[in-house]
Amino acid sequence: MGNPSLAGCGGLIWDENGNWMGFARNTGITTSFQAELWVLRDGLSLCVDKTFNAVEVEIDAKSVMDIDRPRMY
Repeated sequence: MGNPSLAGCGGLIWDENGNWMGFARNTGITTSFQAELWVLRDGLSLCVDKTFNAVEVEIDAKSVMDIDRPRMY
């Protein structure tokens, strides 16, 4: 539809017991890259709120995965 354009994002999180929760956000007029960053931020914030000790992230946005970032272990 164009970039930037109206966008939204959302995701699912499963806990260790198989329970899941979903989340979504209307990001307004933004790029697809920015929407992918919003969904990553919102998902990780939800994990912090739920006090998860460990998190495995799966994201299908190669551009987000290619960002030069320090590894945190």
